[in-house]
Amino acid sequence: MTPKAYIQHDLPGRLRVYIPTHKGLDKFFTQLHVKLGECDAIDGAHVNARTGSVLIYYRGEKLIIADFLSRNNLFLLKQKKQHHQKKRHMPVKRMSNFIEMLDQKIIQKSDNNFDLNFLTVGGLACLALFQAINGEALPPAWMLLSQAISTIRQYPRED
Repeated sequence: MTPKAYIQHDLPGRLRVYIPTHKGLDKFFTQLHVKLGECDAIDGAHVNARTGSVLIYYRGEKLIIADFLSRNNLFLLKQKKQHHQKKRHMPVKRMSNFIEMLDQKIIQKSDNNFDLNFLTVGGLACLALFQAINGEALPPAWMLLSQAISTIRQYPRED
């Protein structure tokens, strides 16, 4: 049965393939190297049995190479295997998840006495007071205080 080779890199005149089913088979790769030398369209090839890869330098069309490989039962060219990568979240989503996790830890560590909103309001109020003490009472202090009040208003009340 003809093995499948997966294209790893494909540049004009240069093709790297990976043959996972024959990885480590020195005899196969030695014979493959000899056989690739018989193709007029192939300028050179490097085989590596340990990694199961073949680097082919060629001229002309890749279809000529694929036809030669298939006719001689060397291997069948397939597109690169798609590896399933862990889905990446956008930075805002990761930050949102981090803030949610932080809030849960604060609630847990304080035995449900504090949460992130409470600490944020307290922090903003302290910063406003600090600014007022340092004579910056108008813009920075009032902005921080207004942010604290705005946060308090958004927080649901427990009756």
